[in-house]
Amino acid sequence: MQGFNDDLVMERPTAASACLDVLCPSAERSRRAKVAIESVHALSDYRTYLSAIDAQRDKDCTGLRGPLSERAFAAEGTFRVLMAEGLRSVNDLRDSGMLDAGLSAVALSLERGDMGRVGVEDFFGAGSPFSFYGMPPTTPGSDCHRA
Repeated sequence: MQGFNDDLVMERPTAASACLDVLCPSAERSRRAKVAIESVHALSDYRTYLSAIDAQRDKDCTGLRGPLSERAFAAEGTFRVLMAEGLRSVNDLRDSGMLDAGLSAVALSLERGDMGRVGVEDFFGAGSPFSFYGMPPTTPGSDCHRA
């Protein structure tokens, strides 16, 4: 992209990373990542539970339906925790300048017409100077509500 100073864009992550370390130390980022991973797994288990209930819809198995309200309440709480940790992380990235630096670097690295062909690792910065927490993304299993 024209109009960007390549050197400036590549220097910004260093300052932003130092600021991020002050705002959110590595131990806190690790804790947030662990909470997020555990939350995603818990929500995935809940989705599997809902699939099992759906599969037993025509059968007379009330045992699966019994704990539904408790499981739904727990899933809502887990989702709220996941959202809170995610928002804290995004706010720290924004406040440190890391979010802007990372997005600028991705925008600079794109060639005209390349939107939609950026890899997840490139966009989120896993293993690059822009990474918030250097680990591969974790995705839940397939959605039971989509055919």
